[in-house]
Amino acid sequence: MTLALSVTTVDQARFVVNSMRMLQQYHKTVQSLKSIDVQGTVFATSANGSIVITAPVNYLSWSKELDKFSSNKKFSGKKHEVWIAGTMSETAREQLKERDWEVHERSKLFTRIATPKEARN
Repeated sequence: MTLALSVTTVDQARFVVNSMRMLQQYHKTVQSLKSIDVQGTVFATSANGSIVITAPVNYLSWSKELDKFSSNKKFSGKKHEVWIAGTMSETAREQLKERDWEVHERSKLFTRIATPKEARN
C-alpha cells in the first residue's frame, strides 16, 4: 500500500501496475509467489525462496541504485532473478550475473497495457 500511495505521476503508476502484472504472470507460469515487498523497488519471494524482480522497462542501465539493491546482504544465500521487458546494458548484465542474478531479458512475463487513448479507439 505504501508504494501505491507514493506514486505521483501516471508513468509511475503505470510502472507499478506493470511490475505487479509481471509478478502475477510469474506466479501463474513460472512458480508461485509467497510474498511481495518493497525496498526501493518491488520484489517478490517465490515459494522456493528465490528473490524475483520484474521491470517493465525497454532498457536497463547499471546505476548506483541497481548496484546497491543487487548486492543487498538480505538476499545473500538465495537465488536471484530479474525479469525485464526489454534488454539491459552489457555492464548491467555482467554485474548482475557476477552477483549470481539469473537474468531474463525480453521477458514473456510482460504484456503491454493499452494507453487510455488506445483503449478508446
